[in-house]
Amino acid sequence: MPSPETTTIVRNDLGTIAWEYAMEASQRGFVRSQIFPTFETSRKEGEYPVITAESFLKLQPTARAMRGAYNRSDYTFKNQTYSCVENGFEELLDDSERELYGDAQIEAETIATLRAVDVVLRKQEQRAITMAIDTSAISNAGAGTAWSTSATATPRKNVLDAKEAMRSGFGVKPNIMVISDASKNDLLLTAEIMDALKYTNPIELGGEEAQLRVLASYFGVDEVIIADAQIDSAKKGQSKSLSDLWTTSICGLYKVSSSRDLKEPSFGRTMLWTGDSPQNIVTEQYREDPLRSDVFRVRQNTDEVYTFVGAGRLITGVA
Repeated sequence: MPSPETTTIVRNDLGTIAWEYAMEASQRGFVRSQIFPTFETSRKEGEYPVITAESFLKLQPTARAMRGAYNRSDYTFKNQTYSCVENGFEELLDDSERELYGDAQIEAETIATLRAVDVVLRKQEQRAITMAIDTSAISNAGAGTAWSTSATATPRKNVLDAKEAMRSGFGVKPNIMVISDASKNDLLLTAEIMDALKYTNPIELGGEEAQLRVLASYFGVDEVIIADAQIDSAKKGQSKSLSDLWTTSICGLYKVSSSRDLKEPSFGRTMLWTGDSPQNIVTEQYREDPLRSDVFRVRQNTDEVYTFVGAGRLITGVA
């Protein structure tokens, strides 16, 4: 006999909860959305413009003769291709498990959905960070003295040198700085920073948000962001072995954009195919009777890409 057809439904109510959870990912140390902001596209694959310094830094003649035409740019942007890939994960909610929640069925469904959301977001975070700290693709230089060497570290010079390298080499300046939580703690203990701020804004005072604002002002960027996501690298059934996705020895400086202008010099984007995945997280449900379970599926269709690799600079050896 043919198997009964399974009906999959989109759960917009759970989708709203998942969306809120994803929006709060940065508070849990996820940095993908800041470094690779989402760009919605109606096509699964295609071309996008890659910025070159020559396309916006050349000094062009602008004078116009009487009745003459204005000079025009003859530069063309290089194109690269993107191809969105579907990623997803499913969580089962057994009928007997539902019974444990009694009348609070939506709570059981929410818990199952958010477990799947976290799996998908954490894998996406890994993909983004792998690109964001790739020293073979992104210009970089060593710190010289690790920031953990509190007495003699010179983090301000390291950052200013990196910013100048971006400005002189590619014509852009970073607006965000990404570091690990360990590097943030090292910075707070450096003699340089403590001495510079001890009379005006003691860095050891206040909570983390206040400290990050002070550090952003000190280094001349809009925001200092902590990359704090972790994974359990132990095999199934073994004791957990936690490790950071962000390499603690790297500080990343990036120029990122909040607009939809792909020709604006910025580091990267997350291409999101809206034809299949209207949002970065889509939530669905279907029944699997042989297992007496409802299946809650979370999926996305994306591709994380560089749009201008010159809008990034890495400082290595900070830890």
